[in-house]
Amino acid sequence: MAKDEMITKGKRRSGGESLQAQEPQELFSFSPLQLHFLGRLKQLVDQRVSLKQDEVPPDDLLWRVSSRAMYSTYQDCVDIGVGEEANAILQGEAITLPSVSE
Repeated sequence: MAKDEMITKGKRRSGGESLQAQEPQELFSFSPLQLHFLGRLKQLVDQRVSLKQDEVPPDDLLWRVSSRAMYSTYQDCVDIGVGEEANAILQGEAITLPSVSE
C-alpha cells in the first residue's frame, strides 16, 4: 500500500454520531481515481462556501452550475465506491486527502 494512497478517517455509527473520540482511527486506502473524485468534490464544496461568503444568489448561473458539478461528482464518488467519504465531505467533516503524484 503506497503511503500517498492512505487516508485517516474516524468510524461512523448508523445514527451519524462520530466515534473519533472513543475509538482509534482506521486507515483507508484509495485508488488514484477515488482520490481524484474525492479531491474534486472537496474543491467544489470549497467553491460553494466561497459563493456563500460572496453572497451569490442561489438562482445565479454560477450557483446552478456549481450545484450540478457537485451532484455529478458526488454520483461519480458513489459509483466508484467512496460514497460514505463523499457524504462526509458534503457534511463538512474534516477529511485530509493526500496528494497523488503522477
